[in-house]
Amino acid sequence: MIAYFSSIIADGKRESLSRQQKDAEANWKSQKAWEEAQAPFKQLLMMAFMMWMSGSTVHLFSISITFSALWQPLSALQGVGKVFEPFKDNKVDLLAPKLLFISLNLGGMLLGVWKLNTLGLLPIHA
Repeated sequence: MIAYFSSIIADGKRESLSRQQKDAEANWKSQKAWEEAQAPFKQLLMMAFMMWMSGSTVHLFSISITFSALWQPLSALQGVGKVFEPFKDNKVDLLAPKLLFISLNLGGMLLGVWKLNTLGLLPIHA
């Protein structure tokens, strides 16, 4: 009889330990998803610095930096699902990290469009 109750208690401890491990894994996945969502911010700052260093004259380096600033966020936006695939879990909400990732990449594209405008390569002027 005592062995029966001790096995029930051991099963309960295993369930709570397993639940704690699952919660810890979900918290880890959520934290890593937020880190991945904030990664484009570092690229945005680096690209802004490179655009500033390239100057406002039209030459090969400034054009290549500008098109790189347009291409990198575009390719990142095409792979949003692949970026957050490792963090999929029923307990992890990925909507907010995905929205942050998308908005930062759209900001990078806007930076590239702004640079195209400063170079005079957008056909918006007479």
